[in-house]
Amino acid sequence: MATADRSAQSRLTTMLAIRGALAIVLGLATAGLFMLAVLLPRVTTDVLVLLFGFYVLLDGVAALIGTPRTSAAYAWWLRLQGLLGVCVGLGIVNHRGAIGASLFYLVIGWAILTGALDLLITIQIRAMGAGILRLAGVASILLGVVILSAWPGGGLVPFVWLLAAYALIVGIVRVTAAFRLRAL
Repeated sequence: MATADRSAQSRLTTMLAIRGALAIVLGLATAGLFMLAVLLPRVTTDVLVLLFGFYVLLDGVAALIGTPRTSAAYAWWLRLQGLLGVCVGLGIVNHRGAIGASLFYLVIGWAILTGALDLLITIQIRAMGAGILRLAGVASILLGVVILSAWPGGGLVPFVWLLAAYALIVGIVRVTAAFRLRAL
């Protein structure tokens, strides 16, 4: 493997591991909000929105900074995914007090587009052993579809568990993909 390819692969694996770790932290923190959701739903909603907004923002920044400096198609999709994350993350953080339909649609749009981009990225880097990333794409699309069909009337506690499960799945998948790529 050429030095440039190794450098790009190393950068990609590091970026995937960081993004996976961020998702796992979100999943664990969100699961920890369960009792707070039962006792103080308004506070939990504010904390959850802020936590998710910062996750989306940091995930976007990690994707932008960690994307290998290559003209490969997957790198362009990663940059687009990073830009989407930064814009949506800033939107969520800046409008955290306005919890309503617009926030839900912003999250739904981010989830579905992020999932679609994950699937496009996986097609491009499948030859490098990262086919497992398809699960992250499917999980993101499912998150968007479930939120679209169940909320805002679905309740806070189920939403907390849905978000925690989503984040843990995506985080584990990304970290696993990073380790698989590093092993090549």
